[in-house]
Amino acid sequence: MELGSRRTDNVASIGVGWSYISSVGEAQLNHPPRMMFRDYMRSVAGMSARIMMGEWLAQNVEVAAGTFWGNGVNATASSRMASQGLEPFATLRKVPPDKLIKPFTNAKAI
Repeated sequence: MELGSRRTDNVASIGVGWSYISSVGEAQLNHPPRMMFRDYMRSVAGMSARIMMGEWLAQNVEVAAGTFWGNGVNATASSRMASQGLEPFATLRKVPPDKLIKPFTNAKAI
């Protein structure tokens, strides 16, 4: 188990940082945060390994391209790679702002 947890421990960690906080106003329009976390926790219940959660997130999370690139953290971290032609960021940069994209491209890094 990771971080010293025993197999019999029930452990869940959710990282909620500035990226989430700065986007919460937009999220609340269609999906209030308390319901978002409720749905998220129901979806990941029973996953026995971090990679399972990462794979689920990579396959199921979608966001409008304009929202992704409009987020300062994403823009700062990914714009340079997109302009250098590095994938998947180069392709994601060309997507129309209202089209949904899957922002988590590496399940192992989640």
